[in-house]
Amino acid sequence: MTKFSRFTRQHRLAAALAVAIAAVPNVAPAQGLEKINIVVFSPPSLGAFMPPVIKAQKLDAANGLDIVFHERTPDAYTAQFNSGEFKIGGSASLLTIGLADSRGVKVKYLFNLFDFWGAVVTSRPEVQTLKDIEGKQLAGARATTNYVMFEFFAKKLGVEVAKIQVVNTAPPGLVSYALANRADAVQIWEPAYTLLMSKKPDIRTLDIEIEKTWKGFAGGSRIPYLGVGGHAE
Repeated sequence: MTKFSRFTRQHRLAAALAVAIAAVPNVAPAQGLEKINIVVFSPPSLGAFMPPVIKAQKLDAANGLDIVFHERTPDAYTAQFNSGEFKIGGSASLLTIGLADSRGVKVKYLFNLFDFWGAVVTSRPEVQTLKDIEGKQLAGARATTNYVMFEFFAKKLGVEVAKIQVVNTAPPGLVSYALANRADAVQIWEPAYTLLMSKKPDIRTLDIEIEKTWKGFAGGSRIPYLGVGGHAE
């Protein structure tokens, strides 16, 4: 798997959104367009990547929609989407949709936008492998799917994750932790990773062996990760 997530074409997203949310009951006409409220993660995050593009290119209007994007932290996103306050979620993951379904929330993963990729970065010379993080501080956003996936791969590489001292923070704080070297390592993903590398190119990226580990576990290379989810009712 390449370092960068695979992006779905912008116009395909808009068209898919139009089809996926056509049956949502809480829509109201606005200047000939159907208004749709969609909750997404706050930047920097993959969920916040597409909304500015959609609005700038007027891809929603081209498909008869007036999409209003509402940014939330991961915890708030999950709570407000699962409660039904928002019928459409633009930062849905298979994990969060599966957990919601297991709790009786009737939601569906409508389509995938990004495949999984995550990283652990460090400026500390004593940290050369993931195993070296045991007993040390790792800044991470524990409420996110990306962090849960990191733990999966770390365990596969023999890391005792219970020995890691996790400094829990919201995704926007991860870049600051890495820039200031406030933790021994930072678990991060796109687009924050590219932003960090542009500001601190000498920071090192530890090998998580994503492609090799996933191929051995599932037999393939693609990991559907983030997309659009909706309530079935």
